[in-house]
Amino acid sequence: MAVDSKSIRELALERLKTLLGTMSSTVIPPTIVANPALEQVVLRHDLEAANVIMGPLTEVQFKKNFAVGILEGEHTLNHQMTVDTNLLGVTLEVSFRMPSAADTDGSAFWNSIITDIHRLLRSDPDLAGLVARIEILGDSVDVDSFLDKKIDGAVFIRLNYKTAENDPRQIVPGVFPS
Repeated sequence: MAVDSKSIRELALERLKTLLGTMSSTVIPPTIVANPALEQVVLRHDLEAANVIMGPLTEVQFKKNFAVGILEGEHTLNHQMTVDTNLLGVTLEVSFRMPSAADTDGSAFWNSIITDIHRLLRSDPDLAGLVARIEILGDSVDVDSFLDKKIDGAVFIRLNYKTAENDPRQIVPGVFPS
């Protein structure tokens, strides 16, 4: 396998950004979905690719109807004989504005957004073979009252992957214990 100049971490985060940028209320194109059995995932919310950024959301994104920031968290590295096992915590910062026509409360709308994000992540659970798996760890939301029209929250995930010892650019295929 040819070694890319970017690390597996960089490539996986780029793939995650691309995947989130495909979030659409239409059927996900088969060219994006790594698992053909999941080609017909229908989502309820649209997220423009331009509204998915690496890093915390800025004032520009907070003014959008729906935006996601990808924030890298703790990275745990376990050195083994010839393989490094990597666990990378990632927070998806989510911000959205309730549609004026929404006939539901903020919490119910948040749950529909989270469901779509979970389904999208599960449509490509190994990020096109870059990671062994994506673990969805949980989420958090800030809804103070039913009057909230701007809702912010986070989805917490972990990327599990293996790289060659002392070379974070070279992927080592393998299965992680459950």
